[in-house]
Amino acid sequence: VKRLDDVTPKIDQHMQQAAQEIGQRVNKALDEYQGQSPIRGVTDKPTKAKADELEPPKGNELPGVKNSFEGTTTIDPQSMEKLNDLERKVKVSDSGKAIIQFGINAGKEKTIILSKKAGQIETRNGITLARDKYGFPIFNSKFDTHVPNNLLGNKDAASHFQYANERLRSSLQKNPSLAEEMGLTNIQLKHFLKDPAPKKPPAGLTWHHHQDTGRMQLVNQIEHDAFVPHTGGMSIWGGGYKK
Repeated sequence: VKRLDDVTPKIDQHMQQAAQEIGQRVNKALDEYQGQSPIRGVTDKPTKAKADELEPPKGNELPGVKNSFEGTTTIDPQSMEKLNDLERKVKVSDSGKAIIQFGINAGKEKTIILSKKAGQIETRNGITLARDKYGFPIFNSKFDTHVPNNLLGNKDAASHFQYANERLRSSLQKNPSLAEEMGLTNIQLKHFLKDPAPKKPPAGLTWHHHQDTGRMQLVNQIEHDAFVPHTGGMSIWGGGYKK
């Protein structure tokens, strides 16, 4: 029978090896966690998530939630719940056409331009974008927000632009570093900080009417124009353009 004195050193050695292995795994996990892009919440702790997985922010209103959802970099905190609302997702018929949600043509179907390229990556004028499963182009948005329900179907794009500008101004005022993160020029920043908000975006940028109800995306003007014509939210939920 072995004495306890003889066995104890071996037990200590195995425990040390196990502890070292556990420590290495913990350090590796911490390194991976710290390397993730932060989503600024109430506690400002880094979290990796996609917009369709995030819960609406609780507590104080946040200046902008960072995420990696379909090219978007920053989301208006007031839009988080709406992004997760299935009722706001674009409705597509069995024939592959978008169903108009608001305006005098509500309930009618509208052809999605270049739906035959759904799920493909396309390059136009040196700009490459992907298309979603229905054929809508996925733009690289700098900021996403939603217009209120009273503006849906009003055929007034300028009112949508103005409200989107107001929402971005609010986030910029609450988070001074947001302008740099979004890559705004000084001229563009001054434009967004105007009060009352302008009824158009600044030069170099445009507000894209996303196909989901009420959703607005701030995108590069050249990128947006490269993929015109396309079917967008103005014809689906905005009421269509005035003639």
